[in-house]
Amino acid sequence: MGAFNTVKAEGDCPFCGYHAEWTVQFKYGNCWQFEYRIGQKIHWGGNKKGRNVGGSVRTDGIVEEAYPNCGREYIDAAVYFLDNVITRVELRREPLRIHGTTKLWTSVAASRLYGSARYPGYVCHNAA
Repeated sequence: MGAFNTVKAEGDCPFCGYHAEWTVQFKYGNCWQFEYRIGQKIHWGGNKKGRNVGGSVRTDGIVEEAYPNCGREYIDAAVYFLDNVITRVELRREPLRIHGTTKLWTSVAASRLYGSARYPGYVCHNAA
């Protein structure tokens, strides 16, 4: 696995509802094991993943800790940014999808692929 960043955020497990502080790994910005919290601006340059497009961006992530309470080895997440500031983290039952397919978000495309009606105006990014 390549370099990634993490964000700490509180939330409920989407499977059992347990509320905790979670560490979510994501690949966006300068990926060099930076540790963030909601409200912090991400770094750019160096080992960059994605494009610094500003505006509203969301990317996929994964919870770092295995969670024994409900037997899950991993929990998918979505990390949201506004002008390079982390605005929220959403824990999910399944990965982000493009137009109902199982393919993960591919990149911040030149065509500026936008999210579904549930997430209007977000540029979708996955720097896998």
